[in-house]
Formats: sequence, C-alpha cells, structure tokens
Amino acid sequence: QGDENPEQRNMANVAAPPVTEQPNTLTQNLDEASPLGIVRVLRQTDAELFAGWGQGDLPGLYDHETLQSVRNVAVSMAAAMTATEERPAGAVVLSGCGTSGRIAFLAARAFNARQRLRGEPEVFSYLCAGGDKALFTSQESPEDNWRAGAERFREATAGVGGHVVYVGITCGLSAPFVASQLHHCLAASAAATTAAATTSSSAAAGDAVPVSTTAVLLGFNPLDRARNIPIEGWNQTFRSVVSDLRKHKETAAAEETMGGAATTATTTRTTTTTTTTTSSTTSTITTSAPEASVPAATTSSSTNTSTHTTTHGAPGSLNVQFVTPVVGPEPVTGSTRMKGGTATKVVLETMMALATQLARGCVADITTHDVARAFARYESAARAAYLQAVPLAAVVEAAGQALKKAATAAGDGASSDGAAAGSAGSADSASAAAVADPGRVWYVGQQGHGICGLIDASECPPTFNAAFQDVRGFLLGGYDTLQNTEGSLASLGPQFNIGLDAFEQAAVGTTQQQQQQDPQLGGLGKGDLVVLLAAPPSPDAAVDGPAMTAADADRILRVAQSRKARCAVVTVRPGGNAHPVPLAHIQSSRLVARIDVQLHEPDAQPRHLELATKLILNAISTGAHVLKGKVVRNRMIDVQVSNTKLFHRACGIVHLFSEVESLEDATKGLLRSIYQVETVDNELLKSTEVSDHVRAATAAAQAGWRVVPLAIVLARFPAVTPQRASQALAEHGTVRSTLNALAAAD
Repeated sequence: QGDENPEQRNMANVAAPPVTEQPNTLTQNLDEASPLGIVRVLRQTDAELFAGWGQGDLPGLYDHETLQSVRNVAVSMAAAMTATEERPAGAVVLSGCGTSGRIAFLAARAFNARQRLRGEPEVFSYLCAGGDKALFTSQESPEDNWRAGAERFREATAGVGGHVVYVGITCGLSAPFVASQLHHCLAASAAATTAAATTSSSAAAGDAVPVSTTAVLLGFNPLDRARNIPIEGWNQTFRSVVSDLRKHKETAAAEETMGGAATTATTTRTTTTTTTTTSSTTSTITTSAPEASVPAATTSSSTNTSTHTTTHGAPGSLNVQFVTPVVGPEPVTGSTRMKGGTATKVVLETMMALATQLARGCVADITTHDVARAFARYESAARAAYLQAVPLAAVVEAAGQALKKAATAAGDGASSDGAAAGSAGSADSASAAAVADPGRVWYVGQQGHGICGLIDASECPPTFNAAFQDVRGFLLGGYDTLQNTEGSLASLGPQFNIGLDAFEQAAVGTTQQQQQQDPQLGGLGKGDLVVLLAAPPSPDAAVDGPAMTAADADRILRVAQSRKARCAVVTVRPGGNAHPVPLAHIQSSRLVARIDVQLHEPDAQPRHLELATKLILNAISTGAHVLKGKVVRNRMIDVQVSNTKLFHRACGIVHLFSEVESLEDATKGLLRSIYQVETVDNELLKSTEVSDHVRAATAAAQAGWRVVPLAIVLARFPAVTPQRASQALAEHGTVRSTLNALAAAD
C-alpha cells in the first residue's frame, strides 16, 4: 500500500474536485505525527486561511473580489438594520447546516445582544438545519431536507417590511437546505417582477415580499465546483441553483449598465468626505473609525448625528452576492468544521461588525481597506493562539490518552493494540477498570467560549463517529447564557443538559450497575480530562451571560479533582489584561497544562477572543481523535454516514483505502457494510434512494457496526463476509492491520 499512488489515482478519476473535499498535502502524514507535530501542522494549514492556498489561481480572503463582495454585503446589511420614515428595519437571516448553522447562531446571538443593549431592533436571526437541537448535538440528516429549508426561510421573513439580507452558508456549496432558500429568493423575485408587470398583487405564492432582498452565498469552493449531485425529490442540484443565481446577477449588471434600476446608498455626515463610485453602489465614503465598545443602553440610533438611507431597487428586487474565497483543503479531509468554520466566523462577523458601524453612523461608508483591517484582527488572534503550541500539545496528548481509554471501555477496536480479551477473568478485570476509568474530554466554559466548547463537542460524533459522552460541553449559565430561539431543551434528554449543575451531576455519574452495562454512563474518573475555558468579562457582560469568577473556577476544578480527573485551563484575553482565573486551588499533579493566550491588541473584541478559543478546541478534539486512531493519513476513517454528503464522502474514503478500481466497487463495499449482506444486487445499487441508505447506515451505527472501516475491508476482499470482516477488525484493531492480515491469509 503506497502512501501516494492510490490517492493520486483516485483523485485523477474526479474532474475538478471541490477544494473542500481534497486532501491537504501539508497533513498527508498527520496520523504519524506527535502531539506537538499535530499542533504545528494545524498551525500551517490554518495559516492558509489568511495567506491563501498555494495551488491554483483562486481568490483568497485578502483578494480584491472577496474584499469587495464582503463590503457590498455589509452595506446591504446596514440597509436592513436601518429604519426610515418610509419603511421599518428589515431582517438579516443567517442560515446553514452543522458547523455553518452553529456559527450563524453564535454571530446572530452576539450582534442581537448588542442591538438589544442599545434599544435597537434585533434584526439578526439564524436558521440551523435540525433546529436548536443541532446547535450542540449531532443532527446531520436535516441538511438534506430542502423542503424544510424553504419553509423555514419563508417563516423567518414573513411580514418583514424592510430590506432582507439572506446569507446562505455552505462551505462546500453542497447543502440542499441552503440551496432551496437561495432558490426561493430567485422565485420570489421573479414572481414579484411578474406581478408588478401585470399590476397585480406583489405577493408571490402567498408570501409577503420585502422591499428588496440581497441573497448571499457564502462558501469556500469556486462556484463551478458546486455539488452537481441530484437532490432527492427535487429537480435541482446545488450547481443548477448557483447557475441561476449567476445568470440573475449578470442580467442585473447588464441592466444597470444600460441605465436600469441601480443600487444607491446615500449618507450625510458632518465631516469632510470624498465621493467615490463602485460598480454596484454610489456612496459617500470616509475613513472608518476605530471600533468601540457598545455604549450604554441610554444611547439609541435616534441620537446619531448622521442619517443613513439605502434603497435597493424596486419592491421584490433581488441583489445577488457571492462570497466564495478559497482557503485551501481541510487538515482532516472534508472536515469543514475546522478551516471552513473558522473562515465562516471571520467573514460573517466582519460583515456584521462593519454593517453595525455604518448603520449607527459611526462611519460614513465602508471600504475594502476596512474589510482587510477587520480580517487582520482575526489573523492576529489566530497567531496568538498558536504561540501556545507547547502547552496545547500537552493538552492534545492528554485528550488523546483519555479517548484511548474510552475506546477500551467501549470495545470499539479503534486503538492500534485492540486485541480480543484473552480470558473471562481478564475481561471482567478490564470491565471494572473501564467503569472506574472511562476516558472522555469535557469542556466547561463561559459566554461565547463555553458555546465554542458546545459546538466543538457536537461536531465529534459525525466527524469521528464518537460517542456523545466522549467529548462534551457545558456552559456557565446554561440556556440563560445560550439565548437560543427555542429556549431550554433540557427535557429532551441528558445530552441537552448543559449548565454547571448538569456538569456536576454528570461528574458524579450513575450507579455502578448501570455503569457496568454501559461505561459511558459513568461519572468523571482519573482517565478523564476537564478543560476549563475562561476569559475576562466582555464589555457587554450583561447580555453575554455571566463571566467565570474565581469561585466558579474553583467549583469546577474541585469537582474534577474530587473525581481524580486531570485538568487543563484555557484562558484567552486582550493584550495587557490580567489573568482572569486564579489557580491556587488546583493540584499541580492533576494539571496537564495552562494555555494562556494573550492577543496583541488591548481592544480585542469578544469575537476575536472566541476565534482563538475555537482554534484551540479544534486542535484538542482533532488531535485527540488522530491519536486514538480515527484518522489514516489525513482521512476520517470512521465517519458517520448520516446524510447525503457524508454518504458520498464515505464512498470516496472506501475507494481510496480499499484500492479498488472503480467507485462502483467502493459503493458496493459500503452497501454490504450498511446492510450486512454478502452481495449487492443492481436494485440496491441503482434504485434505492441515498436517503434510504443513510437511514440504514444510521441504524447500523447505532447497533455498533463501524460502517466505513468495515466497508473498506469488504470492498478490498469481496469474498469475505461482513461477519468475518467485523471479527477481523476487532482482532487486529486498525483498518491497516486488518487489511494486511487478510492479505497475508488470502
């Protein structure tokens, strides 16, 4: 088995693969790296976010087309935030699936809180496929539900009388949930135009049509690499929707050139300004002011000395914007929770922050230089995070040790030495040890940092087929801090209990008899790692939720230490800020490391601090699963097959590592694993819908099958039965060892 030839051969069979699904050459030996080596290579791949990807003539974050598009969207957002005598404020709807939806929530939550503090309309809303359950638990299948996507967008914009900005976020330009919402924007605009031409009602199919709409596609692939796989039950693909959006944009640009309806933005301000014109907006521009903390609640938009009015064409008109910088392949192939999620946070919050300044009259307009300066603040935060590479590596190693213990307790055969038990006595002994020492990683944090912990933990099950308890997050203040639309979800089950009380209850665990039946139900033990996430109080602590006090930190650490768990402390702070978490009460023998990130800027905002926290948590959870054996080279070897995207990704993984000649043979291996059959007939291969395969794969995973690793073995050895392949995996531990053993015996 060569390290490069199979990869090159299989990638050659795919024309222009999406960048987000390509393997990153920097991480081709990720599975062989030490903990410090893992952190260093993640630092290299994250640098591509800002430096650009070195392969292909593709625009990155700092290229002009990206800066201009972000600037244009920010201007449109400012229009939606601004009420006039003629119309009310509009709405900014941020939508996505998985990580994209969670980042949308994080951004909407933060900016609405600051609007609320000033007594201004809370114009930001989020749509996360699967609802609020998906904010911190794995809910992958709703990504495929295009009908729900369109319906939820209609609900979010119903009755909005001002300008609407819709931002559809899909890192790989692939999510049907988002595609249907973009398509709805096109259809509603076309219906409104037709209605206006016939002097009839301006409503489209019963929907109230806003004054105008800006539809934004935010992702990290070139447009011509949008997914072209049929969407089940619909006559569209994501690429066909993109094609229609491009045609609409080109037509609108041609009409504007010919003197058609143009977008205008006018601003009056009592300062000296210079008038400039861009291709899409005529504006009065001045240099942007430095970002300041939000004033007290007594300040409102009505006291601004400037007025900002923006019109965006005729009622029902649609302005299309594409924001698709290429930030390079993910360090773990296809895991867009990492670079894709980080880039989403950078771009989305930059748009919203600049729009807020413009709407409030803090600046006369926005320039591309303003966008670049905003990006640079995040780049500085990322560099500050990786200055802590050595203590971060220590935490990665401890987290990996914890998850290896979890693998032993669960018996999933993920570790390299996962041999079968030799005797009943040794099995009983191992079971008792597993109960006392289960092995897991728990984050406990405050405000946005704690939410980042919830998000990072929620991404581990679909990415690494991890158990819910393996990596878990808890938030100081619980749902009062989370401020999600649906409120408390605690009644839905233990995975939805997220407050500090829930952490303490989970730390104690269940009865020993229950733990014997399921080691994952046990409380904290000496094999576990508790990661404390803290930061100084934000400038708007009244709306961000409680900051962690010394008493809170002491309470968390005492609980962990009473259960003999190991601890790590992560603090992120602006330049010059005193350390917020005293560590006098933590036993040095149980402290793995203290990661203390200090940004360079004294005025760093909470969103910049959160970015550093996100990068650190991504490194901890990814590195831990690499050390556990869940990654081969830089591929997720044990991904959950829980939606259409992941089904096709799993086919690609099987194709690569089984080294079969055709993708069809790889698909047969995957279906044999899912359905536990010895052969796959044409009906199952050609006629069954992918959604049926996904449901069956989900059931198989719940029954304990390692679907993708088993599929690799079955594809490579078609004569081997699923039962024999499963036994071989349990005996030899890793896919690579199993393939070698079966090849030697063949």
